Amino acid sequence: MSKRRPVWDNYKEKVAKKRMRKGEEKGATGPKGGLTVQRLSANVEGKCQKYSRIGPLTLLPCEKELTLENIKAACKVHFNTELECDVLAGERGPSFTESGQIQNWKVLHVRFVEILEHPTNEKSRTQTASKQPRPQSEPATGSPTKSSFQHPHSRQTTSVSVRPSPSVVRSVSLSQMLKLGKVIVPDIDVVTLRLEEFCISRMEWLEPFEVSLSLERKPFANGVFREAFLAKSIAGVPEGKYVLKKYLEGEKKGIEALFQSIELHTRKSVQINALARNFAQSMASEVQASEFGETFIYGKVYYSSLNGEPVTLENHLDGVFEKFINNTGEKSNQQLMKLY
Repeated sequence: MSKRRPVWDNYKEKVAKKRMRKGEEKGATGPKGGLTVQRLSANVEGKCQKYSRIGPLTLLPCEKELTLENIKAACKVHFNTELECDVLAGERGPSFTESGQIQNWKVLHVRFVEILEHPTNEKSRTQTASKQPRPQSEPATGSPTKSSFQHPHSRQTTSVSVRPSPSVVRSVSLSQMLKLGKVIVPDIDVVTLRLEEFCISRMEWLEPFEVSLSLERKPFANGVFREAFLAKSIAGVPEGKYVLKKYLEGEKKGIEALFQSIELHTRKSVQINALARNFAQSMASEVQASEFGETFIYGKVYYSSLNGEPVTLENHLDGVFEKFINNTGEKSNQQLMKLY
């Protein structure tokens, strides 16, 4: 017993030193000379609500101290963007608020979002406007001069009470509350496509590029072979509306019997559209519009695949579509039938 006492007497002191040593070792330490960065999309996608990857891994030089502000500044310079940089813990987030939270320096995930105006700017602007003197309007003819008089205390109270109108919380009825117990399925899906364009001058398919779209689940129009879905651009293509077309399930067997596969038939249709677009551009540059009228303008059609199914994507044209002649040759317009 006497031999074990000195050991147990120093036990508490050793444990305290061990804890202090662990606390000193903690800190924001990362690799020197560079960081491996994976760029992600600005918004989450799919059922798993994950940020999609954009491009390969990038080695980012960072010679300064590895603080969160220096990392964000280096990412903005490297990717040449003015958007706000957000450093994430992974493909599902969350966002880091300080460099001490980063435990894994092997790969850093970043995304770029639009810079939102700070709410305090609006508040300070409102306060500045309330301090400025207001011009007093002259009294109307025949009105007593007493109405234009204001007590000093009342003017001060009026200037202080100038605030933005508060938003009123919408009341929710009991029937609506009960509906929230069931899942309300959204009308759109966020999809990522790899578009391919056919170059008529080089007679080859160009390198594919990724785009993000919000795609409606229900078609807004359909034809004999395909149905059309409305889509809106998120990233990768200019802003605007687009039309995604895919083949009907009942027509796939007939297409495969005539054209071997649906992919070959879809690629041929994109190639023929590129040829027609080239004819239209050549005619518009050579033929005068005053003699023969304006030439048709053909938009680009891209090839892609959605859930393993070949699809096409093209610009959405606003307007009213009216079909005068069917594919069978029968006239479908009543005004044209009167001419015959």
